[in-house]
Amino acid sequence: MPVRGNWSSTAPFLNEQLLQSVAWGREDITRMSDRDFFTVSEFWQTVRQQPYLEWQPYAAAGTIRVSINFQGPEQGPFVLTTVLTDDDAYRQMLDNLNNYKHLARPGATISLELQTAERYEQLYKKQMTLVPDSDSRLLLRRKRDTRVVEIRWGAFMANLGGLYLSTFTQADGKTAPIDGPVSRFAMVTYADALQSSMVKQPLVCRIDGESRSGLSCRATFLDKTFELKAGESFPDTLAAAILVNCDAKNPLQLDSFVLAGVDLPPMHFLVHFASFGNLSLVPNEFEVLQKTAAMYTLAKLFQPVVTEDSMQIRFQLPKKAFCQISIFEPNGNLVHLTEGKYAAEEQLVKIPREGIKAGSKYFVFLNTPFGVAKAEMEMK
Repeated sequence: MPVRGNWSSTAPFLNEQLLQSVAWGREDITRMSDRDFFTVSEFWQTVRQQPYLEWQPYAAAGTIRVSINFQGPEQGPFVLTTVLTDDDAYRQMLDNLNNYKHLARPGATISLELQTAERYEQLYKKQMTLVPDSDSRLLLRRKRDTRVVEIRWGAFMANLGGLYLSTFTQADGKTAPIDGPVSRFAMVTYADALQSSMVKQPLVCRIDGESRSGLSCRATFLDKTFELKAGESFPDTLAAAILVNCDAKNPLQLDSFVLAGVDLPPMHFLVHFASFGNLSLVPNEFEVLQKTAAMYTLAKLFQPVVTEDSMQIRFQLPKKAFCQISIFEPNGNLVHLTEGKYAAEEQLVKIPREGIKAGSKYFVFLNTPFGVAKAEMEMK
């Protein structure tokens, strides 16, 4: 099942450009920076102490905004915020927090955050997941037990740090993943001429930098579902559809990831391609076009037709895009350039014969985000 929300690292954040350190609660007792799971009593022990900030020597100390953000298993987000204008501000916030004690219960995720009051610059963030007093996850430590998972598919890469890749036993005796669901939206932007090489590559997985074989997943695109087994490339039918139609309105969905011997969390990625537009074209230079034209392209360039007064160039693009039509002499001299945005249908461009000599050989290039197409012709 698709999961909701974007995933981000649960590691504590400290804005080191402005701060040297933050003390919120008893680090020597609770080891806040090295844990993700806490008891309800540890949460109250932490928030009952006003946070203390140590600024960098070159940074001007400013007014601080404090936020305590609740995300419970059943209700939506709830936030308590105050600006530390005087010594009573934090105490009044705690008095107000006592009215919401019912939110601080096992299963809740609470973020403690500090910002600058004027510009809302984030200074510090620590996420606490509350669990029962006897929960085995209380023994976990970030430095010792977390892993970094990297999933790569061509130009798409998901780098997921702070994952425990393990399970725990719930109160009802059932096992569940320690890590929460992962959901990300990715826009892959690069020259469409290289897109074909991407969709034909298999998925690659690394854990702590070590390559791991055996990763499989499910791919869904335009209401069609494919099972991608370990080491296999995308089916040709799926790859062809992705190359032409994958965009923000029709993203590719990757989910149901399985890696033998590893307890991966539920992961769900939505991937779409975005063209650079004109920037995705290769440099319109003779040698570059010659080399690129030897690669794969989705653009079609038909053999030019020459009449007494013009050269007629027909071509077809898979979708609307900016492209360039250029004519070169064999020595690399550019004799004509036409550019513009053309629709995804067969196009006809007429180029005057002025400057194009009879009895000479010419190269015609169609430079597009989908690759470069080439035609050669002898002028009579």
